[in-house]
Amino acid sequence: MIGFLQHHNPARAFTVCGLVLVVAWLLGLAVAWFAVWIGVAPRGELPPVDWMFASLIGGGVGVMAVVPGVVSEWCQPQASPVERSISNILVASSIRLVGTVAVVVIYGYQMPAEKVQIAALILVWYVYLTSVDVVVLALVLPRLDKRHHSGN
Repeated sequence: MIGFLQHHNPARAFTVCGLVLVVAWLLGLAVAWFAVWIGVAPRGELPPVDWMFASLIGGGVGVMAVVPGVVSEWCQPQASPVERSISNILVASSIRLVGTVAVVVIYGYQMPAEKVQIAALILVWYVYLTSVDVVVLALVLPRLDKRHHSGN
């Protein structure tokens, strides 16, 4: 996977990041589903269906946060990749933060379980996918910066 990240076109950093996030999210959902299925998931009062739905929505926010970056890479190829990356990171961070808070608030009012359980589950997804996002961008963006400064 790291080889893939290091040998792709750095001008499409958010596209690669989005693909890796989707794979990480699907793997996380599979692990979460398996944990619920065998009964080891620490879900407290959350029924399995609600636990999985919160996982689906919590992870979905992280994946959706990358969409503006992907769209800008494909729709604005003439823009400076470095400047575009900076604005994309700010937009993605804002979407992820606001989306996570909104999901916690909305989901907390709709579900009978304790808000702490819901918030903790969604926070786990936030931390997990943000970590994946940061690692992928840390591997990809330095190449973009080198390419931009060398004039290639």
